[in-house]
Amino acid sequence: MSNLRRMYGYFRCNKCNHGWESSQVYCRPGTETAAYKQGCSTCKTELFPYRVESPLLALWRDRLRL
Repeated sequence: MSNLRRMYGYFRCNKCNHGWESSQVYCRPGTETAAYKQGCSTCKTELFPYRVESPLLALWRDRLRL
């Protein structure tokens, strides 16, 4: 995990439609491709994020919603 970048990811389970966000998404350098899947807490399906962005961008996006 030494060369991976930490990113912010958005997930939506295509099995049960549960959605979540995570700041624990690790991407390969120079890409927005997640290296690992995360498990849906409802049905335990393993998924890659459908969208990945910088953690700082996600923080500002969250603040603008207030």
